[in-house]
Parts: sequence; C-alpha cells; structure tokens
Amino acid sequence: MSGKRQERRERAAANKQEQERRERGRVWKSRALMALGALALIMLAVVAIRRPASDGGRVWSEAHGHWHDQ
Repeated sequence: MSGKRQERRERAAANKQEQERRERGRVWKSRALMALGALALIMLAVVAIRRPASDGGRVWSEAHGHWHDQ
C-alpha cells in the first residue's frame, strides 16, 4: 500500500508545482499589463503637454487633424 501512497504524494506535489507555475504566469501578465497601462498614460500626458497652448499664428485643420501656418 505504501507504493500507492507514494504515487499519490508525487501526483499531489506535481499538481501543486503546476498550480504555482500558473500563478506566477498570471502575476507576470498582470504586472506587464499594469506597466503597459502606466506607459500609455505617460505617453498621453506627453502628447497633451506638447500640444501648443496658443495658436501662435497657426490654425487647426479639422480635415487634416493638425496645425497649419496661416
């Protein structure tokens, strides 16, 4: 009977290791998505800051989606 017990213990240990591996994968994906989200927010902030506050003799073209000299 001890052979069956040993097999069960080995299977349980293997299952536990597999669950831990999957959890590490989930944690890594979660952290990667958070980092990408933070990077996207930073990029949006940079774009918003670089946009000209005044027209400076320029006009916005709705058709083209950017500024033109007058």
